[in-house]
Amino acid sequence: SASDGALFWIDVREPALHRLSADGTTRRWLLPWDIGAFALVENGAGALVALRNGIFSLDFSDASPQLIAPALHDPNLFRFNEGICDVRGRFWVGMMFDPLTKTPGEPDRKRALHHFTFREGLIAGWDESDLHNGFAWSTAGDECLWSHSKEGRVYRGPYDLKTGIIGSPHSFVE
Repeated sequence: SASDGALFWIDVREPALHRLSADGTTRRWLLPWDIGAFALVENGAGALVALRNGIFSLDFSDASPQLIAPALHDPNLFRFNEGICDVRGRFWVGMMFDPLTKTPGEPDRKRALHHFTFREGLIAGWDESDLHNGFAWSTAGDECLWSHSKEGRVYRGPYDLKTGIIGSPHSFVE
C-alpha cells in the first residue's frame, strides 16, 4: 500500500493477513479459515478477505471478520485463490480445488472465476480452472491476464472496464 507505506501479505494456512509498516512494525490478523486473497478498502481501515467459505469484511481495528457474501462453492472441496481489483473496485478472485479431506486418486475439479462488488455481491463467471493464479491488468486496463497453473497456461482476454466483463480469452503463453 503506497498510501500507507506498508507491505501486506497472506499466509494461506496460518491463516492470517500480515502488514509490515515502513517503520519496521508488524501486525497480524488471524483468520478463522484459509485465506486465498485480499483487497484493501479505500479508506485504509480494513480489507476484503476471500476466505474458504466466503468474502468477508475485516476491520483492522477490531480484527473480527464479518461475512458479506457466502461462498458459491462447497468450502469442503474448494477455496478462493489469488485475487486482484480493477480500477473500479471489482474484486476478482480465482478458485482452487483444495479439499479438506482428499481421497487418494480423486481427480481435481474446476470452479469458476468470481468477482465481488458491494452492489452486485459475489458472482461466478464463466472461466473455470482447478487453480486460478497470477492475475494482471494491461496498462490501459482493457485486457486481463490470468493463469491456469496446473495447465501451465496463461490466458489473455479483452476487458470492458465499464461493464466488468472479460471477453473471449486466448492462450497467451504455454
